[in-house]
Amino acid sequence: MMAKFRKKPIIIEAEQFWPDKQPWPKGVYSTVIK
Repeated sequence: MMAKFRKKPIIIEAEQFWPDKQPWPKGVYSTVIK
């Protein structure tokens, strides 16, 4: 449950900087892809 709850805010934040617009920090990218 905790993992799901933490994933949501990360994905919402990631929408502000999709790879199309600017490169992701590697840590954030791998976190969202997982």
